[in-house]
Amino acid sequence: GKSCYIRQVALITIMAQVGSFVPASSATLHVVDGIYTRMGASDSIQQGTSTFYEEMNEASSILQNCSSRSLVII
Repeated sequence: GKSCYIRQVALITIMAQVGSFVPASSATLHVVDGIYTRMGASDSIQQGTSTFYEEMNEASSILQNCSSRSLVII
């Protein structure tokens, strides 16, 4: 499903960056300084935080740490 596609995009980006074979007829990728993903949902019931709160914290962390040269997959 979706998570498999996300892993594939991230892996192909890393492979292209190190000069490895990329399984595509053509690919134009810029150099990335980081790969950030937000997948799945979890909560911290013991800490009193909801799934939605955890998702927002993860998204906020990605947005604070990424740059214009980062691959962000949400």
